[in-house]
Amino acid sequence: MNAHADIPDRMRIARRFGAAAADYDREALAQRRSAERLLAGAVFDGRTLDIGCGTGWMTERIASLTAEVVALDISHAMLMSAPLQQSNIRRIQADAYSLPVATGSVHHIVSNFALQWLHSPEPFAGELSRVLHPAGTFRLAMPVDGSLRELRQAWLDVEDTPPINRFLSAESWGIACQRQGLVLLKWEVMPMYQYYPTVRDMLRALKSIGASETHEPRRSGLWGKGKLQALEAAMEPFRTVEGLPLRYDVLQIQGYKP
Repeated sequence: MNAHADIPDRMRIARRFGAAAADYDREALAQRRSAERLLAGAVFDGRTLDIGCGTGWMTERIASLTAEVVALDISHAMLMSAPLQQSNIRRIQADAYSLPVATGSVHHIVSNFALQWLHSPEPFAGELSRVLHPAGTFRLAMPVDGSLRELRQAWLDVEDTPPINRFLSAESWGIACQRQGLVLLKWEVMPMYQYYPTVRDMLRALKSIGASETHEPRRSGLWGKGKLQALEAAMEPFRTVEGLPLRYDVLQIQGYKP
């Protein structure tokens, strides 16, 4: 059996994020807060690889700190974003399972809100260790198990199988990195919230950042009027003074290759 058979079809993901490119930055507020935390105190003194660079907001900041950045994303449309059109940014369309980068050629690797699409952390951890130069560092951030919990619970009131992406556990990421001989300097999970006035606004925002994709192809009639009304009723008990919560449990890992 193909070990990657359960991951979302890669072309389907590329199309989804390509369609989201124009509106991504407007809605990706949790992603930006995560990126700011990920880059705090970082020193980039060599070739840096940004995996899942998206529209390049974080890549552009890294490019101001070092001479050479490789921006990698599965979506061609994302790679066409204006922040990535700089002379010291090299763009590559690829996915995180097979990095088209020479062994030991990268001094720093960063990734923010991109690795949650992987079916298993093990293949990526192997690639991470392979391409890092000895003493090279990595900074990773991704939503883990527990993310979107209120929305998932509301969907369970509507149907047995919520159309929401599954997230890997935080522990699985730490274990996968350590099995590759990588040293962890930081490993923490923190909640990040975005709030919306209505369920429709929440679902529209998820679509705008490509996060309406799931590990399985969509079923027909998923967003029918009856289901939407039922979902609105199920989400209402979670409402706070700020609005309806969309929660991400974000794992941040920092470490190096000895």
